[in-house]
Amino acid sequence: MAVRYWRMPYRVLKLEPIYTGVLVGRVGRFVVQVDLGGEVVLAHNTNTGRLLDVLVPGRRVLVVPIESRLRYRLVGVEDSSLSCFYIVDVATQSKVFEKSIELGLLPYFSGCKIARRNPLVGRSRLDYVLECGLRRVFVETKSAVMRGPGGEAMYPDCETERGRRHIETLIRLASEGAVTYLVFVSAMCSVTRFKPNTSGDRVVFQLVSEAVKRGVNVKSISVYMDADGVVYLENPDLPQDKA
Repeated sequence: MAVRYWRMPYRVLKLEPIYTGVLVGRVGRFVVQVDLGGEVVLAHNTNTGRLLDVLVPGRRVLVVPIESRLRYRLVGVEDSSLSCFYIVDVATQSKVFEKSIELGLLPYFSGCKIARRNPLVGRSRLDYVLECGLRRVFVETKSAVMRGPGGEAMYPDCETERGRRHIETLIRLASEGAVTYLVFVSAMCSVTRFKPNTSGDRVVFQLVSEAVKRGVNVKSISVYMDADGVVYLENPDLPQDKA
């Protein structure tokens, strides 16, 4: 597939059905309370970050119905100052990433297709193996939903053993000659750039720097959602601050 150049932001997908509510609060690592038209319901939160500046009671949220005890999954939280929604749901982030590859929106993955999801590599399950012609490419994505003081997207917002392990795996694969990518999904609108967050996890900050030195390709894309559940790719190759 030839590289395509699109006018951004580009509409990638739409979630439906989708419902608008108001966040009541976080009641556990994976559960939030949402007011849906006067009924307070529990919704599954798939994002393990602290999200202190995102999961603010009183903000509008978007949820989708699911077939489970909780009935709903949290997908978006309003950034009221910009009239758009953070995509906090990692499953939705994965969908927009996969669809962007399928549509040829990410120039560094031109001609690639997803060969395998969640491959086991040593002790780690990475997100993808891509087939790019005759090459196999290992990809790990990370959710960046922390907005820095300069409008940058940041990762992580707390210590993450899992994140450390995944980046260490990419470094090892790269040192063995494999093609590897670490892609930060900056899931908010009007992002200026991506920046590793040294105060969130110092080890991750150091590992990102080491990954670049060892040949891991580090990229960032910016995506966001509107009030109707439409997800947009705003920048397929967001500028980055060095770790």
